[in-house]
Amino acid sequence: MPKHLSLAERKALIGRHSAFESFDALSVYDDDKRLGVVLDEMVKRSNEALVAQQNTEPLDQWFRTQTKYISDHLTGLSSIPATVTMQDMASALAKRSAEVSCATCAGGKICNGSMRDDAIVTEGGSCIAPFMLIFREAERIANAYYRVFAGVGDIEVSFSTGLLAPGASVGRVRVNGAATPYDKSKQERRSAVELVLDVGAFDWQSYLACLYVLLHECICHAFAGLQGTKKRPTLQEYDAFTEGWMDWIVSMVLDDLKRGTAPTSRESASALPHLQAMCTTGSFVHGERVDPKTAPASLVRGVSAASKTYDFLKSRCSPEEAQHMMYRLSFGLNSLDLNEFTVTKKFDLCRTLAQNLASGVEYYRPGRARAEGALTRYVERHQDCYRFLVELF
Repeated sequence: MPKHLSLAERKALIGRHSAFESFDALSVYDDDKRLGVVLDEMVKRSNEALVAQQNTEPLDQWFRTQTKYISDHLTGLSSIPATVTMQDMASALAKRSAEVSCATCAGGKICNGSMRDDAIVTEGGSCIAPFMLIFREAERIANAYYRVFAGVGDIEVSFSTGLLAPGASVGRVRVNGAATPYDKSKQERRSAVELVLDVGAFDWQSYLACLYVLLHECICHAFAGLQGTKKRPTLQEYDAFTEGWMDWIVSMVLDDLKRGTAPTSRESASALPHLQAMCTTGSFVHGERVDPKTAPASLVRGVSAASKTYDFLKSRCSPEEAQHMMYRLSFGLNSLDLNEFTVTKKFDLCRTLAQNLASGVEYYRPGRARAEGALTRYVERHQDCYRFLVELF
C-alpha cells in the first residue's frame, strides 16, 4: 500500500499550494504587499496545522475554516483601489476549498489521522490531486517515449507522497523524488514512485518543479531495465548513466513539451495548465542539479557523455534524425537488463564517450576512433543499442 503525508501535513500542503496557485492565477506580483497579507496568512495558518498533528478535523472542514477566516478578517484591511483585491484572492481560495470534499473523495471514507488514511488517499486523494495529476502525466509521457523509442512500456507504477528529510540538500526548490522497481515477474513489471516535499517551505516554484522531478523518476528509474528476462533489482546503485545521461534526456523531453513536439504534447498541455512554466522551471532545476561546480563527478561525466554523443550525432545527420537517434540510443540503453547493463558498464560507457568525443582529442587516438566508429555505424546501419555496446567495447 503506498504511503502518504500525514493528515496534518496534507492540510498544510493544500493550504500553501492553494494560496500560491491563487496568487499566480490572479497574476499578482510578489511585491504586492496588500495581497501578500492574504498569502502570508494562509501560509501561516497552514504551517500551524503542521504543529497540530493530533487535530483529526476533516481536511475539507479545516480548509474552509481557514478561507472563511481570511475572507472575514483580512479582505477589508486595504481600501486602496486595485484591479485585483484581497477579496479576489479570498474568493479564489474559497473556490478551491469548495472543490475538496472528504465525504465524496473515497466513497464516504474520511481521513482521521490514523493508519487507514493511506488507503483512503490512494483510493481518492482529492487533497493531493494537483500532485497526482502531475505524476499521471509524467508516467504517461515516460511510457510514450519508451514505447516509441525502445518498444517497451505499459507497466504498473504506484504513487506515494512523503516528507523531505530535515537538512536534505535539494537546491532552491523544496521537492525531491525516489523510484523503486518491485517486479513480481517478467510479465508483471511494477515500480513505485514517491514525491517527497518540504511542506513547511513549499512554494510555487517547488510546485512547478514537480513535473521535472517526477519525469526524472519515471524516465530514469521506474521504466528502466524492461528488456530484461529477470526481475529487476530493487536496490540500484547511483551511476553516471542513470543520474547524468538520462537526466540530460529528461531536459530534452522538457524542451519537446515546451515546443509542442513530444508524443503527448496535446494531451499534456490540456492536462497541465501550467505546462510551459513547469518546463521552464524544470530546465532551471536540471541545470542547477548538473552544475559542474557542485554536482558529483559521476553525474557530470554522464551529462558530458550524453551531450558529446548528441553533438556527434548532429554532425552526421539532420537535427530531426539526430534527435531520433539520440532518443533511440538512450531509451534503448536504459531499457537493457539491469543485471547485465551493470553500474560498472554504465560507468565505462560514460567515461569512454566523455573522454574520447571531447574536443582536442587526437584523431589517431584509438579510443576516439573506436567511439566515433561505433556511433557512425549505429547511425549508418541503424544498429540497436546491443550492437553499439559490442562495437564500443
